[in-house]
Amino acid sequence: MKIIRWKAVIPLAVLTTLTVVFCVFFMDSIIKNIFISSGEAIFGAKVEIRKLKTGIISPSIDIQGLQIADKGNFFKNAIEVDSIRFGMKFLPLLSKKVIIDDMSIENIRFGTERKTSGELPPKKIKKIEKKQKAEKKDGITSKLFDSLKAKMDQEASSMPIAKGTDGLGDSVKSFDAKKLVSGYDLESKKKLDSLSKDSAEKFQKYKTQLEGIKPEERVESTNLLIKEVSKIKIKTVQDVQPAKEKIDSLNKEKQLLDETLSKINASKDGISKELKEKGAVIGQIDDLVKKDRDNLMAMVNIGKIDKGGIARAVFGPIWMNRVNKGMYYLYLVRKYSPPKKKNQAKDLFPREKGYDVVFYKSEVLPGLLIKHIGISGKSEELDLEGTLVDLCSDQMAYGRPARLNITGKNGKNTYLIDGLFDHTGDIPVDSISIKADNMEVSSLGIPKNDYIPDIKSGTMVLISSFTLREEELDCRMLIEIKNVKFAKNKGNSEINNMLGEVFDSINSITVEARMYGKSDSLQTELDSNLDDMVSEKLKAAYEKKVAEYKAKINEELNNQVNKEKEKFALEYESKKEELTKGFTEKQNLVNEQKQAIEDKIQEVRKKIEDYTEGEKKKQEEEVKKKIGDKVPTKELDKYFK
Repeated sequence: MKIIRWKAVIPLAVLTTLTVVFCVFFMDSIIKNIFISSGEAIFGAKVEIRKLKTGIISPSIDIQGLQIADKGNFFKNAIEVDSIRFGMKFLPLLSKKVIIDDMSIENIRFGTERKTSGELPPKKIKKIEKKQKAEKKDGITSKLFDSLKAKMDQEASSMPIAKGTDGLGDSVKSFDAKKLVSGYDLESKKKLDSLSKDSAEKFQKYKTQLEGIKPEERVESTNLLIKEVSKIKIKTVQDVQPAKEKIDSLNKEKQLLDETLSKINASKDGISKELKEKGAVIGQIDDLVKKDRDNLMAMVNIGKIDKGGIARAVFGPIWMNRVNKGMYYLYLVRKYSPPKKKNQAKDLFPREKGYDVVFYKSEVLPGLLIKHIGISGKSEELDLEGTLVDLCSDQMAYGRPARLNITGKNGKNTYLIDGLFDHTGDIPVDSISIKADNMEVSSLGIPKNDYIPDIKSGTMVLISSFTLREEELDCRMLIEIKNVKFAKNKGNSEINNMLGEVFDSINSITVEARMYGKSDSLQTELDSNLDDMVSEKLKAAYEKKVAEYKAKINEELNNQVNKEKEKFALEYESKKEELTKGFTEKQNLVNEQKQAIEDKIQEVRKKIEDYTEGEKKKQEEEVKKKIGDKVPTKELDKYFK
């Protein structure tokens, strides 16, 4: 009787041998390629593994020299790990379940340099993109990514358009008060030119009138007449009539002088009406100078930064990039550990062709469970250690959320990362919080910008959190920078000195940012004390500079208008006084001559009266003598009173 059936044993032995040989020689390469392909599909950049070793008898995997390139900078690694080790339980593998009690990730580092580019070949990128298109696009994380991209584009397009410090400097350097005033159509200058022309015409008119009125000729003829009249002697009755005729002649001369005087008075009145007082004339120019000054001052604009613009311009891109990275990790959690509803019977996972259908049962092990991951890292930049526990593909079945805790230290710098990924209830909650203390501000990666000088030094506390509660996103960031020192702007220009004073006075900066809401209604907020401080201090410096420029404008306006105005005022007053004086002299001359005529008329009249009175007395005496003693003296006197 044959105990061993060699026909069955031999093929089985051959098959077993081939399986062992396959595992020994090919399994490591296959699993390595699977890890690399999966990693490149997840991270969108090259994934490299220096060595991968599998254990067959006691299922385990040992990965050495893992590098994952940074999609945003292909010459840097997003993650570099010296080794990853974990063992798997054998029996669950037979049910296509990977159960890992403990995994170690040793010497993890971030942002290390690469010698070669981490960019994937175009064919591989197209293949990954094609596969991603086959995935569900109606999930919350996909919608949020689309909304987040749209929000980032919107924020970028709405960044402040106010001039930065470079633009401000250009305005300061290009300011030219003389050019500004000369290029402006000054109303005051036009008025001054108009008044100068108008007054010149009027002065010429009255000068012509003054020269046309010649009382001297009349005075000369009158003086001759007065001399003739002065020679009159009335001794007989025959002398009276010629004397009266001379009086008539004098009155005629006086009348002619009155006519001349009327012309003089009319011209003087015209001067008073047409050539107003200097103050009234200059007042017209002064009013327009004030108007020109106001208009020119309104044109002084050396640029300024509005409140609220600086923080968004400087910290907005940093904030949006952090939200993008935080959302990416939440996306990975939701993708590879999708939340499920209680009593959910199945789920569909798309493939290149068709779907994988997964049916769920309660109180069973999930397809993937890693109970504990130990994380450590040691480098010149950072020492860190931490754990990730209860990471699984179906928390509803396992009944526990995944938790992440990582602490890091570099001298005085400390880091703390906490994560909670809870899909055990009907409302899934995924959150990551990061706190970094005593960091150098340079680690924040503030890009060069046109709004503030480079921050040379400062210590910083950064607290950020990224939470996805069912379909609502809530991301927050707080940055506190102390002992801030800004780099000095090169050169010794006015703008550099002005901005240097502004930023030298700033000692601390606080920034608070938030993005929240559902995918179709994301809201962003960003506020900082930097806005108020720079706005107020720059406003003061701006106002000081504007005041200087206005003083220069005022000085240039004085040079171009006021000096001409003063010259015009002096000439105006001088010519008016000269004309008035000329007419007054002629007026006085005529009045004096009239008075001389009047005096001479009175003199002749007195001579006539004296002669008449004398003749009268003579006649009285003769009558008295003829009557003699026949009539009493008292009675006689009655007739000669």
